[in-house]
Amino acid sequence: TWQLPQGGYFLWMKLPAAVTAERALSRIRQQQVDALPGSVFASASLGYEAIRMAFSLYPEEELTTAGNAIVRALTE
Repeated sequence: TWQLPQGGYFLWMKLPAAVTAERALSRIRQQQVDALPGSVFASASLGYEAIRMAFSLYPEEELTTAGNAIVRALTE
């Protein structure tokens, strides 16, 4: 599902239960895209099923390219 951000500088992507943040990030980084595990920013286990991505510094074209790369990485 998608929720339109109301503001901020980051997008959080909740991962399917079968995919760890470490596994997702490994695959995403192979596509030359970077993100951080949600656990770096959350207390206890609240962020372990998510990754956090910055979007405020990049032009829309780069974000679209990165988004497509993330989809490829997680669906292959």
